[in-house]
Amino acid sequence: MKPPVWLDDHIYAAPDCPAIDADFQRAREVLNRLPPLLDELTKTNEINALRHLLRAIRACWREVRRLEWNCQIYGYNRLSRDGRDEAARVLLSRGQQLQASLAQLCKPVTLFWVRAPEEQVRALLQDPELFELAYAIRHDRRQQDQWLSLESEQLIAGLSVDGLQGWGDLYGNLVGRLRPVVEGQPMGLAQADNLLTHPQRARRAAAWHAIQAAWGAEQETVAAILNAINGWRNELTRQRGRARRWDALDVSCHQGHLERVTLETLMTAAGEQKALGRRALRAMACAQQISDFAPWDLYAPAPAAASGLISFEQALTLVADAFAGFDPEMGAFARMMAANGWIDAAPSEHRRSGAYSTEYADPPEPRVFLTFEGTLDNVITLAHELGHAWHSWLLRELPLEQRDYPKTLAETASLFAEALVRDALLAATDNMEQRRAIAWLDGERA
Repeated sequence: MKPPVWLDDHIYAAPDCPAIDADFQRAREVLNRLPPLLDELTKTNEINALRHLLRAIRACWREVRRLEWNCQIYGYNRLSRDGRDEAARVLLSRGQQLQASLAQLCKPVTLFWVRAPEEQVRALLQDPELFELAYAIRHDRRQQDQWLSLESEQLIAGLSVDGLQGWGDLYGNLVGRLRPVVEGQPMGLAQADNLLTHPQRARRAAAWHAIQAAWGAEQETVAAILNAINGWRNELTRQRGRARRWDALDVSCHQGHLERVTLETLMTAAGEQKALGRRALRAMACAQQISDFAPWDLYAPAPAAASGLISFEQALTLVADAFAGFDPEMGAFARMMAANGWIDAAPSEHRRSGAYSTEYADPPEPRVFLTFEGTLDNVITLAHELGHAWHSWLLRELPLEQRDYPKTLAETASLFAEALVRDALLAATDNMEQRRAIAWLDGERA
């Protein structure tokens, strides 16, 4: 069983197929229904009238959001497989523009919820449909003094496509285009990254230096990207902070739905336990008989793991069985992901590095992306991303607004899935070399 690729023809046949143009036309028609509703929103304070308007606006928002969400996911996924896919790049840009148009149009609703009197908000949230928005509304209202005028907020939403998002897109394009040359062989960045887990130290070193050289050739572009992104964020924070200035961590914590004191507590605990990480590195260096531990040794496999690769079928079985030991439905889900073509793991030439899980809005189907080349680390990555996918699958019947959750919550599901697989692998063997190979992964994470 070779690593699978996505089967997405039931979403769209291609990034430039007629169905996509039809969806964008439908989205424009729905957007045209919004201005009269938004105009009425400014003219009444009667609770029943407001409920009716807010429900109607939300129905339009959800339809357009579903369309642009699907288009962006489809385009981004195709670019992950091949960074040269220009049709996918155009589709992703169209989806981002549509998202920005929707955000601009709906800013009056956002500001209404943020600035409405508390008594009015409580009365409106008695409506079962509007109550589905309660968490997001409460979260936004915590930063009431950070919101600007309607015109300014709409301007920010419009400029972000070619500003903040544009720089992110450029970085993604770079990742797909980079071709590190490892020992004379050009390859995609994802394949070079996988060589950092190669059992031969010389091969790991060659891959590491090739990756550094590939990025080094783009260092001015990357510096410009980082400076532009941080410049955007700093200026936006300055504009918003006229009543109460937030620093960068305050903004990030709010976006991550994390209390500042929680972050500081976590960082303090990590600092207090850094000796554990050093202990793990010393143990790994000792096991490999390396006296000059280097960056290319950080992801080296355990010495006992040097022989033999794991097939994708074996990896899927390991993960599904481990999941099933906790919950049979979770194990069946992992197998369903592969059977349905919802995992893309086959190495390809212009593939992006890294791994991720995402989902379509409608039908609410998760997707997993990784580059699988048969290492134990690949198996754990598969478990990690399937943990995210399982989380998304469990939320598939919730409203769109409640299916968009922050990283601080998302990583709980993925790390839990990793732990299930590592624990199951340890429990399944008494062989000390195999147990050390599994414990090695804990050492890396420490």
